[in-house]
Amino acid sequence: MASKKKTPSLVESGEIAGIGDSKLAKLMQRCGIEVMPPCHTMLVPIESITVPDLALVRPSANFLKSIRTYGIRHPPSVAFLSGAACDAPDAKYVVVMGSRRVVSARHLFFKEQDPRFKVIKCEVYEHHVPGLNDVLALMENSLRSDAWVRDIVRLRRLVEQKIALTLDELVEYGFQRTSVRKKLDIALLPGALLDPICAGEVSWNTAMQILRLREGPRNQLVTLVQSGKELTSELVKEVYRGQIDQGMNSVQVAMLHMWQQPVTNAQTTGNGHAGSTSSGSLTRDEGASLVTGGTPSPAEVLALLQRFEARIQRDQTLSHVATLNQVYMNELQAVLRSARIEAQATQEVSHG
Repeated sequence: MASKKKTPSLVESGEIAGIGDSKLAKLMQRCGIEVMPPCHTMLVPIESITVPDLALVRPSANFLKSIRTYGIRHPPSVAFLSGAACDAPDAKYVVVMGSRRVVSARHLFFKEQDPRFKVIKCEVYEHHVPGLNDVLALMENSLRSDAWVRDIVRLRRLVEQKIALTLDELVEYGFQRTSVRKKLDIALLPGALLDPICAGEVSWNTAMQILRLREGPRNQLVTLVQSGKELTSELVKEVYRGQIDQGMNSVQVAMLHMWQQPVTNAQTTGNGHAGSTSSGSLTRDEGASLVTGGTPSPAEVLALLQRFEARIQRDQTLSHVATLNQVYMNELQAVLRSARIEAQATQEVSHG
């Protein structure tokens, strides 16, 4: 088996080095890992590798498809377990990191008879240290905290080179639809917003909030950034609050318009729900009191909101206030139920 010895990446002058998180270094020390075992790059027979908790390792169909199509792009890490030496023909290894890659390779070799996976390139530690796999996984995750930014940069290049422009195309190339959808949406943002994101100056949460902006507020954000404003979470929240205020204004305007519409015959039932004609309108007397400035009752407001709900379903421009309208209706229905129960209790007392 070909091998190439590497200097342990986390060892410097016999001490743990290269770890920015002191807590992680302490964890390694508690596991008895003062120095990392020497590491070699080797070609290892797939049948010589043991996978801990094999029954729990279940690569997804998309992951398996990716390995089948592109091979193993990042060598898994294994540790020498038994045999004459770590590079001897009888050597056995245990997976430290990359169980899904190894299990996929086993499936492709043993089940699909793919000869490419008879041996696979691995990073081989000279001896196995208990807890090493957990520590390395924690280290890998800490290094991947900004991995989404690198994904955005790669997607941006694919889009700019017109290699991939749609979600369906990326899925066809082996990407998982659920994991790449939002990243692609970010990669398609205007350059003024995308540049700071690719530079690592914007958090994932802030990027998600940018995606929630509608076209108008998003264009406003672009203009602010182009004028010299820094793309910060505070700036995005300020624009987002403006979007909410604008949504509230649109509700007020739409409801005012409905107050003033001609009304048809209807009844408000005693249970607090608006009994109405097919249009769901208020009665003429109720509508007249609203238009002339009379104070509407909870039942009258509920009837109007129910009419407004029907309009929301027909008008896509109002879809963003559907949840708010439903909340108002639920609250009014609760108020009416409480009033009805209280009235019944009062009536029972008076008759008692």
